[in-house]
Amino acid sequence: MLLIVGLGNIGKNYEDTFHNIGFLCLDAFLSKNSLKLNKNKMSGDSLETVLYGEKVIFVKPTTFMNRSGDCVAQYKNKYKLNSEDILILYDDYDLPIGEVRFRNKGSAGTHNGMKSIVEQLGTENFKRLRIGIFDSNSRMPLLDYVLSKIKKKEEYKKVFEKTNQFLEDYIKNKGNMDNTSF
Repeated sequence: MLLIVGLGNIGKNYEDTFHNIGFLCLDAFLSKNSLKLNKNKMSGDSLETVLYGEKVIFVKPTTFMNRSGDCVAQYKNKYKLNSEDILILYDDYDLPIGEVRFRNKGSAGTHNGMKSIVEQLGTENFKRLRIGIFDSNSRMPLLDYVLSKIKKKEEYKKVFEKTNQFLEDYIKNKGNMDNTSF
């Protein structure tokens, strides 16, 4: 069983912001596969399904980003998952727009949602898909930038295609993937 969590903030003010790219990538994958999350269970909208022969739970936390760990820990505990069965999709300001990196484990860096997950799980040993949001032309302070609206959504069309293919491969391989960048 795999748990795949897209990070973001709930509410109209945060829709289509860079900080919600985890939500947007998860939404793109679900839409491609004609799947839809159920509303608000255990601090997250979720769907438990079988896809490509693997049982998968998709989740978008309904906590704010800084409390994402509460939601992830609830699902981990309910389904008695190992941390290694968890994949988190999230925005990464250290990567340029268009770049995506998968890692089997690693630090939270400066990302508050990831810090919350590490704190609640008590480990950094879970998988992550980091989605680049850095724009070298932007002069905004970090907080303002990550909460700003994505103006050129077409820039993310290729990112959604990349993450869709990655998630399909990830599920087909039962979460057994090598670290990679694409």
